[in-house]
Amino acid sequence: ADENTSVRPLSPYGASKLAVETYLPIYERLCDLRYSIIRLANVYGPRQNPHGEAGVVAIFARAMLAGKPLTVFGDGNDERDYVFVSDVVDAIVRAGENSLQGPFNVGTGVGTSTNRIFEVVAENCGHAEPANHGPARPGDIRRNSLDASKAKSDIGWAPQFSLEGGLK
Repeated sequence: ADENTSVRPLSPYGASKLAVETYLPIYERLCDLRYSIIRLANVYGPRQNPHGEAGVVAIFARAMLAGKPLTVFGDGNDERDYVFVSDVVDAIVRAGENSLQGPFNVGTGVGTSTNRIFEVVAENCGHAEPANHGPARPGDIRRNSLDASKAKSDIGWAPQFSLEGGLK
């Protein structure tokens, strides 16, 4: 998806992100607020919170290191675009250093399955147990990856970390 792909949230979380994008031009007019819209792929990396339902990388790593069983929701073939936190920080800094409002997609453009995330994290953690599979979660999308060409051309950003490098 690029920045011109129609936005149709499937969850309250997605709707809240779109609502903020709707509010920003209003605050710009009323409060002289400068802003850039950054649309993030699935961010992972150090200090990611392993509690709750988001942050599959941190959830998997914590459970694997503790020797606990894991559940993959659905068949695990769903795909997300995973971007390393250092790359995200670089994109935000670059967007803040200019007057362009965006939106800017910040992702790798590569869809990675939950099963693949499980495999790579397991390799890094020395975890040999297979995942349990549970029912798919309502509201989850099957595939999502972001085209970050606009971020590259407008603010000079491109991801530096591969998934394997970031997970390591």
